[in-house]
Order: sequence, then C-alpha cells, then structure tokens
Amino acid sequence: MWQLRKSITGIIFVFALQVFSQKAKFVSHDEGTVIKVLKQNVKTNSTEVYFGLGPFGNPYLWTDPNTTKITNIYHPDTVFIGIDSGYYKCNTEHTLLLLENKNKEISTQLIYTSGLNINKKRFVLHRLNPVKKRKNDEAYIGIKNVSMYINPGKFKQVYYENYNDFLNKNTEHQFTSEKNFEIPQTVLKHDLQSYLKSMGYVDTTKNFSLNSFKEIELNLEIRTVTEHKFDYFCVLEVTTLVKFPMSFGFSNEKSYTTFSMIGFDYSREDQLNNKEQIADALKNVFAEILKDSEVNNKFLFQTEALKKMTNWEETLRLSNKLSDAVNLENSTNAVVTVQQSDGHGSGCVISNDGYIVTNYHVVGTDTSGIYLIFNSGVKKRCRFVRGNPTYDLSLLKVDSTFANPIKVNTQKLIYVGADVYAIGTPKDIRLGQTITKGIISAKRVLDERLYIQSDASVNKGNSGGALTNKEGELIGIVNAKLIGIGIEGVSFAIPAYYIEEALKVEIKN
Repeated sequence: MWQLRKSITGIIFVFALQVFSQKAKFVSHDEGTVIKVLKQNVKTNSTEVYFGLGPFGNPYLWTDPNTTKITNIYHPDTVFIGIDSGYYKCNTEHTLLLLENKNKEISTQLIYTSGLNINKKRFVLHRLNPVKKRKNDEAYIGIKNVSMYINPGKFKQVYYENYNDFLNKNTEHQFTSEKNFEIPQTVLKHDLQSYLKSMGYVDTTKNFSLNSFKEIELNLEIRTVTEHKFDYFCVLEVTTLVKFPMSFGFSNEKSYTTFSMIGFDYSREDQLNNKEQIADALKNVFAEILKDSEVNNKFLFQTEALKKMTNWEETLRLSNKLSDAVNLENSTNAVVTVQQSDGHGSGCVISNDGYIVTNYHVVGTDTSGIYLIFNSGVKKRCRFVRGNPTYDLSLLKVDSTFANPIKVNTQKLIYVGADVYAIGTPKDIRLGQTITKGIISAKRVLDERLYIQSDASVNKGNSGGALTNKEGELIGIVNAKLIGIGIEGVSFAIPAYYIEEALKVEIKN
C-alpha cells in the first residue's frame, strides 16, 4: 500500500513538473518586437523567490520578507525569448513579459501559463501602440517642474485576488492612507525629459529663440495615486494636474488620469516609493495630452493653430495722430501698466480711440481680469482684440480717447549705436512708466525675424513696453531679457514695423 501511494505521488509530481516545464510559443503582432521575461515564480525549500528584469531593464530579486533563508534558487531558463516570436519554458502559473519595439511604445503583458496543455502552447501577444513622434509643425514640450501634493485619503492600495479580478474591478479589500505626501520638486523631471527627447519633443539644437509659442512649458502636479495589487504585481493609477502657460488660450489647468505598466509589488503599506512606475504613469500623461484635441488645436499644431488664430477678415485702421509735439514725456504718458491676476506687464497706446499693443505672452487670450493703469493713476478694464503668438504681439482695446498716443515709427531703418529709451513698469507695479537709456547693440535675426538688441535696462514687467528713439517715437516693443550669471544689458525688442503685419492693422499718422 505504501509503495502504491509512493508511486501515485511520483506520478503526480512528474505530471506537475511536465505541466510547469512545457515550452510555450509567444508570438508578437508587431514586427521587430523584442520579447523578454520580466518575472517568474521560483520555488525554493523555504520561500518563493521572484527573479527577472525591472521595467527599465534593471536586474531584480525579491523574496518573502517574512523569511530570510534562501536555498536552491532556480533561475528562469532565460530572460530573452526572441524577436517577433520564440519559445519559453514556463515553470510557473503566470509570467510577466516585456515587449520592446523601436517604433512602438514599450509594454508589459501578464500571461497565465498554469493551464498549458496539449491544446494551449501558443500565445499571441497584444498589439503595441505606435510611438507618437513629433512632427515639424508641432511645438516642443518642456518640463518646468514635477511636484507631488497628495492629501490624506488620496493615496490608496487596492487588492485583488488575481489579474482578471483587477481587469473586472472585483476588489478584495483596500487600504487608504491618511498621510500627506508633499514634495515641491521630485526627481521625475529628468526621466520625463529623457522620454520626451526620445520622441523628438525636446529641441536638441539649442538654438536661441524668442518665440514663446515654439515650446510649451508644463508644470505637473501628482494629486492622487492608487496602487492596484494582484499576484505579487502592481499597476499604478495616477491623477496628474497639468498646468499650461497662461498664453495657451484656454483654461490653463487640465487633469489627466493614467496607468503604469504592470510592475512588481514591492511597496509596503502606507508607503509611496514606486518611482519607476510613477514615472511610467506620467509618461502616459503626454500620450493623453497629444490626443487632446483642445491642446492640439490651440498649441501643438502650430501651423493650423496660427491659421485659425490669425485669420482675421477685417483690417483695422488706427489713427495715430498727436495734438502735441513728439517727445519722450508724451511718449511716457502713452505707456500703460497691464495688470492681471498673477503679475503685470506693460503696453503702448497706439491710437486715438484706445488701441494698445503689448506682448502676447503678457495677456494670452484670457482678458477676464486684466486692467490698464495709466500714468495718471487711473485704472480701467480692457478687452482682448487679437493676438499673434509667433510675433509675440497682442492688441487690446480700452473705452477711452487719447489726444497723444505714442508716435509709431514704421520705417525699417534701425541704426546700431543709436540712443534708445525703454519705457515700462519694471518689477514693482508702483514703478510705472520708468525710463531707462541705452543704445542699440545689434540687429539679430532669430526665428527668421529681426529683433532689436539693446543694453537699456529692463525687467520682467517691461514686457510689452516701449523702446523709443531719442525723439520719443516707438521703434520697438520690449519682449525679452537674457538672464544668467555674468549676463547684463542684453534685452530684445520687436521692431514696431511688424505691428501692422502681425496684427493686420493699418496705422495712419
């Protein structure tokens, strides 16, 4: 009888060994896909050991934290299966695969191999999403900062019996943390920049540009994280608030919820330290942004966006007549402070009926809370008329009349070495209509357009203000200053003769 039991046990053991040691063929849908094993259960005398590659190709070994003794470790036969297809000896009930393709997004796929039998030895893997490469008419993308502000109750760990339960949202139990995770600057910025660079969304030419429309600079704030746990694996669900530039042309905040690839569950309860999977989920935020029609129409597709934004049927005719003589004092009175909720800039009154030219980056298209402060101290509401991001110029309108707007010089004669004066509101809003003197240092062609370089002292609030000649005529709109260690006296202005072309206006002196 004992011999019979021993024989039966041996038969069962051999049968089990055959089931978990059979070779399965994995076949990719997409040509050129490299198939790798990320993780496989490994039985030992005392515990289970999990061995493979991490989501970013790092070697990985995990053991049950309740035990310390590891003996007879059995490594997987291989971590590389093949390109497009290949055989793999399955020793466990499930295997996590990594699929890599230079033309597709990297992906993971969990395969249940415990049911291998004579009729199931071939697994066709899911299709990969194509990589979204930047096109020539799209803007570049930059990351200004990645922060984490997770309030109590916004970090959860949800547990499932298995992967299928996760897919079907059959929750076993969950844990909600009451901790507050607040990190103003995370280490994820570099990872995301590298990812964007691989897709061509980072300008590697490093060409100096004054076109604020050329690159969209984003702030990312992680607001919620949910760890979905099953079969020693984990998928992160992350909600991210993306803050766009104010000049974007619509509400400058949008929220996106994205998921990471399947990874290893090595986080502890009430801990949030899965950097690689958070980075992976954040990468998918950009996939959502690139699919967002509002974002595409407003910014990313520059050519089409500009056609829509600057397709004005009417040419505005502006009267630029002065009742008094042209001089610096009258020009100073025609420069205004442009105030908005998060700062201020400057502007120039260029018509008798109240049209003001300023920088596009100062106001964008949202003028719901923008006011003009005049040299007299009077404060008035204004409205947006039209704007051109590539020229960085916008036109505003205030319901007032002016006997002496600033005299606009539309001639294309710019003399290097000539005296110039910058008029605007630098730094503090109480310093309105400040005048600084300098010379024209150079004429620079940037982004196929000419700019006036001068050494006149300007600051951030001068943007949209006037650059005049010694007679007080407007020859440029201040729009940029170089900032850096050892850099002084380098500012730029948009020549005044571009106003008519950029904003489709006709200025009559």
